[in-house]
Amino acid sequence: YSYAEDEDVDISIYYGNQCMATSFINPETGERRLYEEAPADVVEHVIEGKQVYNEDNVHMNGNVYSVVYIPIVEKEKAVGMVMAARFQDTVFGRLNSAKAGLITAETIVLVIVAIAAYFFARAFAKGIVIAEDSIKTMASGDLTVEIDPKLLRRADEIGNMLGELDGLKNRLVEVISGV
Repeated sequence: YSYAEDEDVDISIYYGNQCMATSFINPETGERRLYEEAPADVVEHVIEGKQVYNEDNVHMNGNVYSVVYIPIVEKEKAVGMVMAARFQDTVFGRLNSAKAGLITAETIVLVIVAIAAYFFARAFAKGIVIAEDSIKTMASGDLTVEIDPKLLRRADEIGNMLGELDGLKNRLVEVISGV
């Protein structure tokens, strides 16, 4: 168990490869787990290589931890390390909770984008349908068709197309009236 019973994080400070201070308590003796040596692969990576070392599934004190060892560097030489260990269930539980939150946020964004795309497509299609109906009406010889001025003010390709169509209709009316 941990020295800080309400916490799920334990800390150990090593000088060289030997633990000099720790929050780990030996469950059999009730004493701190001092003067224990760090695993050789950790020492090689952290002390000799001056690199941070992470590992999951570390069994200590009858529990499974996720641990990180960080070198203590003095004058460009690693003289020791600090080890922080947290119950693996807590680490993975928080990761899964964060992942669930991210998936929820992504789903919300996807729904918002889908709704926006629906309304955009609907507005786009409305302009196309009006243009198609106006062309059919003019093709049948009826040049009295009026295009909604609101649609003519649209600042997109549909507005431009309807504006040109309205201009075409007005020129056809001029040509026919001049005959």
